Parts: sequence; structure tokens; C-alpha cells
Amino acid sequence: MDLPGFLFVFISFSCLLSFLFAIGYVIAPTQNEKIKRISWSFFLIGIFLFHYIYLNTQLFLIFPYLYLYNLPILFLFGPLVNNLIYMFMESEPMSWLKSKIHYLPFILASFYMIYEMIQISDVRLDRILYLQDRLNHQIESDIIFQVEPIVKFLSIAGSLHLSFYVLQPGFELVRYFRLEILQRVPSIRFLSILLATIACANLGALLLGFFESQFGLEMGLFFLSCIPPLIYLIHSVYPTLFDELRDAIQEEKRYKNSQLKNINLDDLHLKIQSLLKGEKIYLEEGVKLNIVADKLQITSHQLSEYINTQTGKTYQNWLNGYRIDHACFLLKEKPEWAIIRIAYESGFSSKSSFQDAFKKEMGITPSEYRKSR
Repeated sequence: MDLPGFLFVFISFSCLLSFLFAIGYVIAPTQNEKIKRISWSFFLIGIFLFHYIYLNTQLFLIFPYLYLYNLPILFLFGPLVNNLIYMFMESEPMSWLKSKIHYLPFILASFYMIYEMIQISDVRLDRILYLQDRLNHQIESDIIFQVEPIVKFLSIAGSLHLSFYVLQPGFELVRYFRLEILQRVPSIRFLSILLATIACANLGALLLGFFESQFGLEMGLFFLSCIPPLIYLIHSVYPTLFDELRDAIQEEKRYKNSQLKNINLDDLHLKIQSLLKGEKIYLEEGVKLNIVADKLQITSHQLSEYINTQTGKTYQNWLNGYRIDHACFLLKEKPEWAIIRIAYESGFSSKSSFQDAFKKEMGITPSEYRKSR
């Protein structure tokens, strides 16, 4: 099978897959703004790909006046994809990107398409038929044909329009994520691959618009056709992709607001372990957050953030965890000691606070724990 034949089959497959995806999201039991935009995106990809099928089949001869219907879709892709990418990034797009004016080029291109449908002439129809023959490789040339200036302008403008809306969140993604996250988190890499695929499809459209080359047409359609199967494969192999993406974004948000950026966390961990295992600072009654932070030569906010991010606990619960571990040891090794003595020896200020903390951590009282050993 030659390249055009393969491309037609591949585009047809991807077109069908896009429509199936769109229907699947429409009938999904859970509906929200993200699902609706995903459905619309797949539907538009399917419609856009169908334009190539339309030009290369008898449908073109039956409905020749629809040959420019792909132009308005090109202008609609940008704002829709842009908002969708921001949704997956769980980030708010800039306020100026939310304006309805971004859909004005789509409306103007739609009016021009309708005008062309009404005004189409025999001469223009001959040019369209020439285009079909060129697409079918019945006419050999590196140039598809000299399109009308307005059509060429709209094609280039549509491609540049899409480029802006895809590259803008792409640059935001690069700026937003650390290189470490891009290398470590598969979901971020997959999103980067998807954006790169969209960019390649758009590059093909630009080559087509500026140079009217067959290569640009085939490149653009090929990469656009790669998007639905790519999303299907990623979702099949990595079903938790979007959940992981959300977690990675939340991690980056915490990092950007973090007070631990300039601190070597490995060194801090070693210092904390020295305080805990060497000095057993948790056994000191009433040891405050700022006292521990001073010993570690960091601020109270930095220590609190470290404990929260590393253990998911507050400072007091984190400290009590070590105290209770010590109390469990004493309950086993010192059966003759009273509970209140074990409480004091473990750093608690009263028997009641010891009882409450122990039951919260272990699920049973100190007495019950002792009997179970």
C-alpha cells in the first residue's frame, strides 16, 4: 500500500475512533464541563479528518459546496483545546483567555464558508475538482494548486491561530513543572507527547498554508490522526493517568509555595533522625515546635511544612507518634511501672493526654495494650 492509500485508511480509522470517543463521553454516566469539552474535541477531530475522506470519495461529487467546511473548525480548535489543556492541568487560564471574543475568528470563517457555498461558480468548481485529482495523485506536482488568496489567508491564519492556543499552555507547562517532575512523572511526559503531536500536526498545516505542499498536507493529517489512537493507548495502558497528572500538579503548586526550596531535604532528614534517635528530644515534656526548629537551624514554618508533607501529620501528632512508640516499649519491658509513670517517662504532661493520644494512635488504651502482650 502506497503512502496516500495508507494515509486514507489511517485517517478513516482515526476518524471513526474520534466519533466513537465523542459518543462514549456523551453517554458517560458522569457528566461535567471537562467531559463535555473532551467530547466536543473528539467530535471536531472526527469532523476535521472526515474532510479528507470527503474530498477523496464520491461524497465530494455529491456535495461539492462543502469543500471549505474545515476552515471554521480550524479556528474553533484553538480555544477549545486551550481550555481543555488548562482543565487537565487543573489551573485557571489567564482571564483574557476566557473571553468569548476568541471564538470570533470561527464565526467569521463560518460566514465566509456560507458565502462560498452560495457564490460557488463553475470555474471555482473546476478548481476544486483539480484539487481532488491532485489529492488522489492523478496529477503529479509538488504543489497542490494555487488557491484563492482569501482561502490561503484563512488557512494560514487558522494554523497560526491554533499554534498560539496550543503553544501558550505548552510554554506554561514547561514553566510550571520542574525538569525533575517532567522526567519522573509519566503523566507529564504523556501530556508533553500529546502536545508535541498536536504541534507537529499544526506544523504540517503551516507548511501546507505557506507553501501549498503535499508533504505539509500529509504530515498534518497524519499527526492529527495519531491523536485519538494515542489517547486510547495511553488511557488503556495507564488508566490512572489523569489522576496522577492532578496529583503532580498539586505537588507543583505546593512546591511553588514551599518554604523548603533552598533546603537539602536529605540533610534535614538526617538532622531530625539525630534529634529523635540520639537526643530523643520527643521525651522532653513540653518541647515546642520553635525549639526543635531552632535546633535544626530552620524556621518553625519550614519544620511544620516538612513534617506535614513527609508524614501527613501535624507537629504534635508527629511528636506523639514517637512518644507512643517509646511508651509501647516501656509497657512491654517495664510491667511493674504504673501507667502514669510511663506517661511521664514518654514525654506526656498528664495521664489523660497520654491515654487520649495512645488510643488515637493504637486504637486501644495503654492498659489493654499491656494485657495483650
